[in-house]
Amino acid sequence: MYSKSANAENRPGKVQGVICFVVQKDRLVSGKRADHVADAGKYDFFCKGHMEIGETPSQAIVRELREEMGVPEYIARHAAPIGAFSTDVLDARAFYLDVPSGIYLYPKDGEFIELFWFVFQRALRIFRGSNRSALPFHPAMEPILQRAEECYRLSLLRLPVEAGVSQAESHL
Repeated sequence: MYSKSANAENRPGKVQGVICFVVQKDRLVSGKRADHVADAGKYDFFCKGHMEIGETPSQAIVRELREEMGVPEYIARHAAPIGAFSTDVLDARAFYLDVPSGIYLYPKDGEFIELFWFVFQRALRIFRGSNRSALPFHPAMEPILQRAEECYRLSLLRLPVEAGVSQAESHL
């Protein structure tokens, strides 16, 4: 069903996409998918979308962050590339963005009905596991998840960690 390649191959006929792990404070921002989109009601642990014709991966992720989560462009431009992965139908470039705590994020384009903030490691455990409330994990993404974890650990060196459990975590 899927290619085992961990590198985006940019082959004709495949969707060219971007994903971004969005972190604010020590939390991974996730969206609960709206009823009118595929996988309605499931948690999506990253902002994602397709690349438009002539658009670079960096331009695409800035657009997707603005459209899906209301991330201001001046912040979204700081999304750092962390790798790529491929499946049979998708070639994707991955990014990591650490959003300053004073920036308000909200579901903007209707793809998400609500945003939640999960403790980063718990979110990755849910995503990698068989939790039916989250979108399915594809093994080709494992190197990207590992790189996102490295970025997260580095970001903790700069942030005071706040205790607490998010509303979404209490429901899982």
